[in-house]
Amino acid sequence: MAITENELDGRLRNGRIVVLRDEILPPGVVSALISDTRATARSRALRTRVTAVTAAGAIVLSGFVAGPATADIVQKFLAQTVLNPDLDSVASPSEKMIDTGASDFPEYAASIYPQWLPLAPGQTQQGVIAQVVAQQAANPALTPELNVQRSFETIVYTTWMGEWIAAHDAGDQTRMTAAIAVLEDTPTWPALVATDGGGVTKLMAGFVAEMADGDAEVAQAAAQYDGNPAWDGIDRDALIVELFTKYIPEAL
Repeated sequence: MAITENELDGRLRNGRIVVLRDEILPPGVVSALISDTRATARSRALRTRVTAVTAAGAIVLSGFVAGPATADIVQKFLAQTVLNPDLDSVASPSEKMIDTGASDFPEYAASIYPQWLPLAPGQTQQGVIAQVVAQQAANPALTPELNVQRSFETIVYTTWMGEWIAAHDAGDQTRMTAAIAVLEDTPTWPALVATDGGGVTKLMAGFVAEMADGDAEVAQAAAQYDGNPAWDGIDRDALIVELFTKYIPEAL
């Protein structure tokens, strides 16, 4: 009896037997295919592709035809993987997960660098990529690709905040104005918006609005909150709470 693709995906995720082309795959075969494929891929050079033939939306592996759920494991980079989370997980079953400890993670990170990012003075694309790689590699783990994209945006945002603070300290109004022009747009950056679960972008917008009026204390409070190297080390917890109350009281 024919089964739907959705049912097939469900069986693959649950480790149940799968019927394909009138053949029965015993329990554990699919898992073995996945394990063998990943083991083979990790033993090869960077950007190794698992040998596969794509046809009619399926991937042919070792003579078996596997449905979409198994096909997802065939990736361009070793850093890419697939997570099928438990039903109570906040992650999507189709979430693309990245292994930041993979040997080709630096190459993968470079491949998803957002070319549109407006770099701050002194920043370079390669420098930002290196920062993201070092940041992610410090605590290697499986993480959603979106988190890696957010890291790019956060590093650039943080550097622009530092640029505004340095310009203010130097009394350079031209640089301050240029920094504000970029910072006013940062709360709309896609990965920051997509990962904003508690109004952080609203808080960012509030920081920038007050900085546009020349408020260096708010800039320093933002730097403290963000862990920005431009922070002067003076504790402004009270001001941070005040800003939370003003811009995102629902988070308190």
